[in-house]
Amino acid sequence: MPTANPSNIVWVIQQIRKINPQKILDIGVGFGKWGFLCRDYLESTRLRMHKKDWQVVIDGIEPCKQYIGDVQKIIYNTIHNKTVEEMLEKCIGYDLVIANDVIEHLDKPVAWCVLNTLIKQNKWVIVTLPLGDQLAENVDIVDEYPYERHRSIWTLEDFKDHTYLTKHKQVLSSHAEGKIILVFRNLKGTK
Repeated sequence: MPTANPSNIVWVIQQIRKINPQKILDIGVGFGKWGFLCRDYLESTRLRMHKKDWQVVIDGIEPCKQYIGDVQKIIYNTIHNKTVEEMLEKCIGYDLVIANDVIEHLDKPVAWCVLNTLIKQNKWVIVTLPLGDQLAENVDIVDEYPYERHRSIWTLEDFKDHTYLTKHKQVLSSHAEGKIILVFRNLKGTK
């Protein structure tokens, strides 16, 4: 679905405001929630209310062409209608990469490769994902939008020893085990 449970929004926005990025990549644009919230908290709070005044660059990646509409085209500077795997070598030099409700849609080895590459190529990465066995889906949606299929199961243990993990928070949601929000920082600089 082009949206997700709202249980993580407040904490993620707090992290985004602390990071204060000037160049953002939103992976899995969907309905455009994260692009809009970034515009709201990084532009309008500085009285940059009109597109001509915006200074923050917000790019997106969205593999489902059907999700890219007029709203998203206004909010984002650029939207690439490709998968993150297809775009990975071009995901370089962002102050912040947002991958909320994305990596569970990848096979776990591919997801680890994507996540580690994003961390090495960018300054900050924020990831949210459902915890535990969340593979049951609405078959009608997955049939129409195959990128919506959950392909991997994650637990907090998967991330406990990750070198670049700086913060994490578990939040309650409609998922049986809740959701996890992870914040990674590349302390060695980007490629």
